[in-house]
Amino acid sequence: MATIYCSHTGSNTAPYDTKAKAATTLAAAIAAMTAAGDVILVDHTHTGDNALASDTSYILNYSCAIIAIDFSTDALAEMGTSAWIGHSSSNRWVRFTGAGNATHFLRGLTLRETGGDNIEVNYGADSHMAVEACYFWLGGSYASSVIRLGAGSTTPATTTIARNCTFRFDDVDGRIEVGGIVKMFGCSLAAESVAITALLDLSGVGGALYAEGCDFSDMGSGYLIDALNALSLSVTLVNCKLGSGFVPLASQTGFAPELYLYNCNAGDVHYFFGHYDPLGSCVAYTSIHANDGPTYDGATEFAWRIDTTARATLYNPYISPWVSTYHDGTSAITPRLEILRDGSSTAFDDDEVWGEFSYQGTSGYPISTIVNDRVTLLGTPAAQATGMGTGSWTGESGTAWSGKLAPASSITPAEIGELRARVCVGLASATVYVDPQIRIS
Repeated sequence: MATIYCSHTGSNTAPYDTKAKAATTLAAAIAAMTAAGDVILVDHTHTGDNALASDTSYILNYSCAIIAIDFSTDALAEMGTSAWIGHSSSNRWVRFTGAGNATHFLRGLTLRETGGDNIEVNYGADSHMAVEACYFWLGGSYASSVIRLGAGSTTPATTTIARNCTFRFDDVDGRIEVGGIVKMFGCSLAAESVAITALLDLSGVGGALYAEGCDFSDMGSGYLIDALNALSLSVTLVNCKLGSGFVPLASQTGFAPELYLYNCNAGDVHYFFGHYDPLGSCVAYTSIHANDGPTYDGATEFAWRIDTTARATLYNPYISPWVSTYHDGTSAITPRLEILRDGSSTAFDDDEVWGEFSYQGTSGYPISTIVNDRVTLLGTPAAQATGMGTGSWTGESGTAWSGKLAPASSITPAEIGELRARVCVGLASATVYVDPQIRIS
């Protein structure tokens, strides 16, 4: 394992193994690597790559680390906004591509592109790349430039981890583009960023993003996920700050995106949950709830509000997330979910709204049995059963219907463990309130 130095102040003398002999370009330092485990230490004031003459792809042929440091103290340091790799006034595509079956680490680098090209990290090989405390800067004006994390084509399979990185967009059309598996922790949009039209888009492959503890508030009121077409994207955000007035999904012509929000909000709200896809949404809702509903702070009850789009049908309903409870009995039980229809006293039929229930019904194995109270396909719909009554709900209007969803007959768990339930809504453009706790009789 070798240590290679990079700084515009070096003498550019191979093998660049001292600060005085440092390579004056990152490309030269990368070319000097000879084995897995090599480390490149970049002066955090390095300006030898701040005006790249052409589009540049840095190909990392070995598992390696590229780390910015303060050459005067050897301490970790970041390039920030004073030095960068890229260009401050011209289109310069900047790409880092890992080697197949290799791992790579970038820390403290600033990648800057100005104009109509992209910044791309972990682009084109079957590799795992982690980036930490890096600054990604799309400057100038552009119509479709992106900061791409992960694979950009269908061939590679990549995992990309971003920790404490900053993303800056100087044009409303900037995006973070996801390819393959991407995870973000403690990342943020720069305060200098403009309010972008949409935060997330998809590269030339399907993708999945998990982000926790990120500050996306400078996105403003844009979409979290842009309109997607041919490929799929699943996004989960946990404990993140969002832009004021954010919109979860742009209008979708396909069925590609799915979004989960856990305790994410633009303000001092610490209970919000949301699930969104092109068939509908399910959110935590405090204006209407069961009198004895679950609380998020020990005192304030909430319900789930499900809203379907015009695309929900009996055969392809909106399906909520699961509600779970631990059950340690093996006797026959009848689990149920209480629901409410507000603004109408007409019961939902079982081809419009129904429940699904999962329990461990096979002895000796953890396999679940899933039952429902949906109408038999091609059968005649019937009204769902009456629930605990509108008097057991708070916030409903003067006209409402209280119902319950339960298996057609009792179920008998064969093992102790998790009992789960969820709601399916096949009625288009409908609203259903759900008490998100499993009641057992």
